[in-house]
Amino acid sequence: MKKIDFIYHSINDAREIIKMMDLKANFLVFFIVLIIGGLLKFNSASNILKIITIFLGFFIILFLFWNVFIPRFNPEEEIKNVNDLNDEYKKLFFPANVNDYQYYSDSFKNVNEHILQDVLLYERLKLQIIIEKKIKHFNFAVKILFPFYILLVGICILCTNY
Repeated sequence: MKKIDFIYHSINDAREIIKMMDLKANFLVFFIVLIIGGLLKFNSASNILKIITIFLGFFIILFLFWNVFIPRFNPEEEIKNVNDLNDEYKKLFFPANVNDYQYYSDSFKNVNEHILQDVLLYERLKLQIIIEKKIKHFNFAVKILFPFYILLVGICILCTNY
């Protein structure tokens, strides 16, 4: 296997991990809505408990949207030691703000295998930063969510027994 093929496989794996993190976050949103809906069905649960649950659920869903589904950071700013990689080459893989075909074609003609390898490694590092941020934010949401909802379930069980 050539180095470039290995990098392509690594990039595809990273994309799959990002998709998996989005799927896990979707499941977490579904779980939050399910818990809120279940709690609202309890007539014996207090209105304050319902309001707190809805507020916390809304906060976590908003947190997931802003930090997992739509990350608000630029991974390029966190990669170090990329001074040797020309900005023109950085746009080869994902040509952002490049709408001139001739410019893009000419840029690509100047690329040799070494430059292509550097560009792919750069893109792979950006994906890794996105993965790490998504995992960090997802884990934070879970750490907030589960203890609180376990407490809520316990309170609901106690409310139904009295």
